[in-house]
Amino acid sequence: MRHVLTLAALFALSLQSKPLTAQESVKVPAKVQAEMAYLVGEWDYTAIENGKKFQGRYTARWAPGKQGLWMTFVSKIHNDFGVSAWDPETGEMVENWYGPTEGRLVLRYQIDSKTKWSGTARNVRPDGTVSSGKMEVQKLDNNNFRFVKATEGQDMDITMRRKVHQADSNLMGLDAFVGDWVATTSNGGRRTWSFHWDETRTFLNNQMIQYKPDGEIAWTLNACVGWDEENEQLMNWGRFTTGTAANFVWTKLADGTWQSKDESGKRTWIFSHQADQFHSALTNADQTSTTVFRRK
Repeated sequence: MRHVLTLAALFALSLQSKPLTAQESVKVPAKVQAEMAYLVGEWDYTAIENGKKFQGRYTARWAPGKQGLWMTFVSKIHNDFGVSAWDPETGEMVENWYGPTEGRLVLRYQIDSKTKWSGTARNVRPDGTVSSGKMEVQKLDNNNFRFVKATEGQDMDITMRRKVHQADSNLMGLDAFVGDWVATTSNGGRRTWSFHWDETRTFLNNQMIQYKPDGEIAWTLNACVGWDEENEQLMNWGRFTTGTAANFVWTKLADGTWQSKDESGKRTWIFSHQADQFHSALTNADQTSTTVFRRK
């Protein structure tokens, strides 16, 4: 009888549940995705675990769809791998780590500020020992961060330094653009601009879409910012969906703003960031206009 009731209950539940559609699927919030992008790349680290110092390599790369990260943590002591994803129920970023030395480690943390993440850690060692405690990430700058974990006798303090390829040094300061932005245009339409690093942090991929007031797409520009070794300059190479090329020379100015010039040199934009906004000021011959983008 109990077996029959169990099957009946499962059947009832199956009638009530249904697969998530594309519109219902859970997506990482844009702000959280931008924070996750910070980790993407290769990092050299120095760690102190329970008083023992060692060095190694940490990597993080996007999983398909950019809704999570695949990570590794390797040294002479550790050979661990992990998966990072968003928990919409608790509003936390969650990392699940596995390895022969670490056993299973679960990190749950929230974004406290632009430079700090904090949360909880739970270790299940290979011998079955369970320890819980706290963890914290301190972003020192674009290429350095510190990770601290204290879990009932299993302590770790890690200093991470991004492995920057020579060409990447020319891309410093572009992290401020990463994320999804939207602006209202003078004709009552809107313009979106999204920036995301590629897996190697060699190119800053970006897409601009102009919408008409009725919501119809007027045009789309797909582009990527990268270093042009031949001409020794930073370029944003783009192409409209019509096939027309649109390339721009980017230069970081002394005051911290960015200048973008089209190849003809007739149009110049100045990009300046202010909190969760960035202003795009266009000078075209004797005319000037400013578009204000706000982070979604």
